[in-house]
Amino acid sequence: MRNVILFVFFALLICGCGRKEKPVAGITLEESSPKAALRLSFVPTIEALPVVVADACGIFDKAGVDIDVAARESMMQCDEMYDKGKANMFYTDVIRARRLETKGKKLNILHSFEYRYSLVGCRQARLTNTSQLADKMVGMTRYSLSDSLCGPTAAFRIQVNNPLTRLNMLTSHEIDAAWFAEPWAEWAVGMGGNVVAPTSGSTGKGVIAVSPAVMKDSGDMLKLFVKAYNQAVDSLEKNGVGEYVRLLDKYISCPDSIFAKVSPRHFGRIDMSAN
Repeated sequence: MRNVILFVFFALLICGCGRKEKPVAGITLEESSPKAALRLSFVPTIEALPVVVADACGIFDKAGVDIDVAARESMMQCDEMYDKGKANMFYTDVIRARRLETKGKKLNILHSFEYRYSLVGCRQARLTNTSQLADKMVGMTRYSLSDSLCGPTAAFRIQVNNPLTRLNMLTSHEIDAAWFAEPWAEWAVGMGGNVVAPTSGSTGKGVIAVSPAVMKDSGDMLKLFVKAYNQAVDSLEKNGVGEYVRLLDKYISCPDSIFAKVSPRHFGRIDMSAN
């Protein structure tokens, strides 16, 4: 009996060593505070790092910003929180913002910035460029920047809004490729994917959208937000992304080695005079 137990133990050990690491099962979400003057929703990507830094490092508190910063699983969920009044500020891209406006949702663009995506392919698909997408399944979000980046060649656009779900599907070979922002793109590569279309520069515009009510009734608070945001940007420019990117670990259980590989990024300050 003892020999049988030992055999089973070592067999399980060998099987465990042969397994490929899988991403964690979810993004850490927080309940929004309905009492906060500013309620901001975002998807945890490097584009949102100035807000994450300002929140985690106490810059918002020191500036007197009454804000609730809440992570969401997808841009669509950010839209939903805004639609329900649970958020009055949110991160999105310019394509989604325009679509919301065509559906009658009023919003103001407080800030626009570079949004960078990389197309990461499953190794088995053997993709080397976007011209090979005609018969491939590509993970993206409809009516968004990731949708437009597919171009006319991608015939099978699979709507997968949550980037973690997208990552799991790619590593499980359920889709052939997917669009990711950082650190998700680097994580997908670390899980065995290959970069098909690298993000060498801006792939489109992201925005921070604000409700007209905030612009009208909370103008002073919004000015404090901008001041704190710009302080966070200054810190990122001075110290580099590497000093702060691991703050995203509060929201996604990304391996530390992946954070270390995220490429440098420059963030622009918000110019209130443009609004």
